[in-house]
Amino acid sequence: MSQWQAEQPSGHLAFVADGNGDFTRGLGMLVKAASEGARSRRYSMLVRDGTVVHLFEEPDDNAPPTLSTADHMLHTLNPSAKPPPAICVLVKSDCPDSSRVTKLLDEHRLPYDIVEVGKDVGYRALRALSGSMATPQVFANGRCVGGLAELPSFLREFP
Repeated sequence: MSQWQAEQPSGHLAFVADGNGDFTRGLGMLVKAASEGARSRRYSMLVRDGTVVHLFEEPDDNAPPTLSTADHMLHTLNPSAKPPPAICVLVKSDCPDSSRVTKLLDEHRLPYDIVEVGKDVGYRALRALSGSMATPQVFANGRCVGGLAELPSFLREFP
């Protein structure tokens, strides 16, 4: 649970483990797994003051999640809310503009993943993805935003 929480842009959410499965069993969400013994089905739940307000159970545990995602819960709570973009930043460790880009994203509280050029991927990948050899390069929701000069325009969408 702690590893999963560390990988999530979770903000003020509480991640609660159910080590012995009692809670999950009580919900009827405990299933047998071939190699792992028992495990929980995929679901998300909003609990307010001890009362379950929303419970979204995935219909197929073998398919990618759709109902138990944070975006689905966000839409349920506020249908007009815009989910945060999926952002990836290609950086070089010795590049000052790379540090400036990540600082701007942090200031806007936008979660992102970093891919280090020359370590995680080669320069050919940088050029193939962005059409440029310059770093940093910011990608959001499947499109190239650009570098430091282009980032402020993109950030205006997220005050």
